Amino acid sequence: MAWTGGSDCCGNGCARSSALGASTLWKLIEDSLDLGIDQVAFMRSMLNLGAIEQRIAACLSFEQESVKSGVRLEALRPLHYLFVTGLEIERGEFKRMTGLGDRTAVNLVSGLVRRGLLRSDTVQGKVRFGLPLHALRFYFPALWPEAEADTAAL
Repeated sequence: MAWTGGSDCCGNGCARSSALGASTLWKLIEDSLDLGIDQVAFMRSMLNLGAIEQRIAACLSFEQESVKSGVRLEALRPLHYLFVTGLEIERGEFKRMTGLGDRTAVNLVSGLVRRGLLRSDTVQGKVRFGLPLHALRFYFPALWPEAEADTAAL
């Protein structure tokens, strides 16, 4: 929308044209806010974060049954926690949250890191939630339906 009326960049202008410019500016602001609100509502529906726990579980089940990468469904609780909080936690805490024995939990964490479902800056460092390309079809199916085709070769 083009600016009509009002003052120029130096503040020069007449009072009559300022009223027209102000109403146009308010309309532009109102339209921009409406568009922003619409986009937030659209993204909220596309992300559907209320169902993320079930989608993480679907990803873990696929990894466990089809890929056989060492990933297990017992990782659901700590992965969901990391997703919701956005925090990093100690590896030991992650392993405790799985409820598995130490050796099994170590193998699980290794599998999760190897597949990118869990991220860490160092070999023994804290872990955080990972978003590998191959998991997007599970986590956000409405946003990346093409991820199914992109990851078929993985």
